[in-house]
Amino acid sequence: MGLRNIFTMRLKLRHFALLILAALLSHSTGTFAGTFDKDQACPSLPQAEEYKIVERVFAIGIDFSIETHGDKIARIDQKHFIWGTAFTLKTAQDELIATAKARVFSWGVKVDVEDCNGNRIGMLDENVIRSMFSLKTIYSLYDSASELQGQSKELNFVGTDITFYNSSKKEIASLNRRVFNPLADKWTLKISSISELDPSLMFFTAAYKTLADKEREEKNEDEKRKGRKGTY
Repeated sequence: MGLRNIFTMRLKLRHFALLILAALLSHSTGTFAGTFDKDQACPSLPQAEEYKIVERVFAIGIDFSIETHGDKIARIDQKHFIWGTAFTLKTAQDELIATAKARVFSWGVKVDVEDCNGNRIGMLDENVIRSMFSLKTIYSLYDSASELQGQSKELNFVGTDITFYNSSKKEIASLNRRVFNPLADKWTLKISSISELDPSLMFFTAAYKTLADKEREEKNEDEKRKGRKGTY
């Protein structure tokens, strides 16, 4: 079995598992379990200049381990609801740090990020620029006051390097992965000392980028199969 067939089979199994989860959660209110205590301090992760964001191959949904200096310090888990997809960021001890939820109704993809108490951390904005001959994306990161703190240059749809610059055109962070990842993505996040952004915003950027790419790959595979059927 070729790598492409393995990859396609994995996407289908993941999609089937998510449909089952959605059915089980059909009576959910769409909120995360637990109550919020606005005065309770949320867990934090060790500060580092570089993190590895590694997709877990055998997982239901798109999940990642976050590593630094060879230690697994946190994880990102995909949550599938009737109204859409969300991600949670938790410590290695299973303590909730932050959540990221894409808005259901928005122009483009806008992802709101909140801490464990429901307080706003910031927002990720994915602006897709379509033309007759190309499809490009610009990623923007906003802080808790909705002020733009970082923005990438235009990326084509197979882009593997996302570098964020502040208003002074200085690099504040970069996300990088290999061009070809047949089974799982492995991102490297590097953060500049001048960055004032919460790292969780960049963790979730990697997660949503991987999700978007896999959904596009699955859609392309479906269109190819329909095309082949139409030739018979």
